[in-house]
Amino acid sequence: MFEMNFDPDDFPSVESEPVSYEPLEPGNYEVTITDAEQKMSANNKPGVVFKFEIVDGKNAGRRHSEWFTYPANNIVVSDFVKQLWADFCRAVGVKGTSTDEFVSRHVVMKIKSHKMNANGYPDYKINWLPANSPGFVDTPF
Repeated sequence: MFEMNFDPDDFPSVESEPVSYEPLEPGNYEVTITDAEQKMSANNKPGVVFKFEIVDGKNAGRRHSEWFTYPANNIVVSDFVKQLWADFCRAVGVKGTSTDEFVSRHVVMKIKSHKMNANGYPDYKINWLPANSPGFVDTPF
């Protein structure tokens, strides 16, 4: 049996907003990268799951995640995958050599459109822009 070294009553109850699973509408969303975790896909390809939190607008506080196939040296990936990775790294302002580089950074997620996949989840078409870049035009929500 374990013993807690704190009293739960010392912490106030936190009521959080319900998580929305509705697709995000097309538009610009400034996000903070809250986590970046290397994983293997179902097809045994290396990748990184990025977790984001929207920082403003009507969706402030909403969480979102994206899978990026990682262009590792021992895996053959298309130039398309390499370009997506390069665009994301440039927007975030990192080289992309470690997942730790990404955490706590801000970036703009520009959702152009989405369609529902076979599992009932949205597949988004996303461009990535540096936060506060000239290409970032705030979209009213």
